[in-house]
Amino acid sequence: MQHQDLLKAEQLTFTLSWLPNHS
Repeated sequence: MQHQDLLKAEQLTFTLSWLPNHS
């Protein structure tokens, strides 16, 4: 797994868990 892919996945997870709380 590339480091960039891992970073992208973590950012996506962070955004997904942040969006519902901020709705």
